[in-house]
Amino acid sequence: MTVTTATVFALLGLGMIVLGLRGRKVDTHPICRACGFDLFNLKPNASTCPECGSDITIPRATRCGNRRRNTRAVQLGGLLVLFSSGVISIALWARSAQFDWNTVKPAWMLLRDTRSNDAKRSDAALGELTARFQNDALSLAMLNTLAERTLSVHGDDEARWSDGWELLLRRLLMRGALNDEQVVRYARQTLLTSLVMRPRVRQGHTALVVIDVDRRRHARECPLHLEVYGKTFTVGGEETLRGRGGGSTSLCALHGSFGTHVHIDLERGSYPVVAAWDVSLINAETGHQYAQWVERFESKLLVVGPDEDDIRHVSTPKLDEQMERRIRSRDVAIAMQDGRFSTGVVDFRPLPIDVAFDVYWRIGEAEHRVAEVAQAAKPSNEGRGYSVDPSLDFGIPPEEIETITVILRASSDVARGTAGTTSIWGGTLVFNDVPVREVGQPHSTDLEEALWWQADLD
Repeated sequence: MTVTTATVFALLGLGMIVLGLRGRKVDTHPICRACGFDLFNLKPNASTCPECGSDITIPRATRCGNRRRNTRAVQLGGLLVLFSSGVISIALWARSAQFDWNTVKPAWMLLRDTRSNDAKRSDAALGELTARFQNDALSLAMLNTLAERTLSVHGDDEARWSDGWELLLRRLLMRGALNDEQVVRYARQTLLTSLVMRPRVRQGHTALVVIDVDRRRHARECPLHLEVYGKTFTVGGEETLRGRGGGSTSLCALHGSFGTHVHIDLERGSYPVVAAWDVSLINAETGHQYAQWVERFESKLLVVGPDEDDIRHVSTPKLDEQMERRIRSRDVAIAMQDGRFSTGVVDFRPLPIDVAFDVYWRIGEAEHRVAEVAQAAKPSNEGRGYSVDPSLDFGIPPEEIETITVILRASSDVARGTAGTTSIWGGTLVFNDVPVREVGQPHSTDLEEALWWQADLD
């Protein structure tokens, strides 16, 4: 039954109730309108009602006939009204359940709803606030309150951070709705910086010093960029670096690293380290600089003798077996024309220990060191590409090379070129008959390759 039909039945029921209460005329006696007293057999010259004393000689002081109520009609009409009202109530409830009440709520109420522990309710309120912001339907005061609320949730690790908050933050940043102070607050809350360097370095060697920049709860799209440059690097109170190394990265990127090399020319011993980096936050579209500050880190450095081990090699039968299943040489492309780089790729499954390799190509009876690759222990799959010096002479024409042998040998020198490596796998891997393609030709992905990425490592 539709709402319209139910309404018709409800009106019909009301009509039956009215008619039933009015009743039907059962006689033609004169009746006092004031009190309803039956004036039948009253003396002809009577001028007042004997019951209430009203003047019955004036017009419309009496009515004609007694009426008897129709109880059945009243009962039936009541049932119709009750049934129809139930149908109408259910229909209206169903429609109200589908209606988005957030569209008619005031902004302050929506902002209050974002504090709800009900994730569905909070996200719905966020969606409506974001839509109103996009449509310029928020006052300046409410917009500033919304921005402050967003940054408060963003900076509170215990607060729930959802896609709705990220979308709202992204919209605020892209439309320039945050003032400079709020932009800087967002950046400082987002950035997670750390100093990465090897704790043991040989005398007279160079150490790679890196500032790692990670992000938490970052907007996936924004015009903000960071410029990071080395300011000072002090070892044992002696400044060994000033104003070198660095670069820029988007604040929307997942990760960034900025490194510089420092020559360690100190006596053996343990030294305190203080590293400082200049950080600038700018708008990449307008060039506007929001702020500049210094990231300062403290650490310790152990300087060992030139012949002492600073990189530990680890090799056990179990570890060797793991590495054989988790590392492979997948692709080799040789340049058939002068001036082009030959390339190769080493694939890594999740590694239990850092690796650092010298890469050799064995072509015929000759071995050529062509590149180096390093990979940190991490729980993810990754492929590392490398390029070969185009001036390298393989001893035979490139077009005659069909397969090569790729050899990966553990290298302390390669490990020293990384920032935080102290231990590496100390083994060697040999991949025979690696197919060769010409540079520029597409790499073909076969079933065997797909299965290798999906193979169980346990």
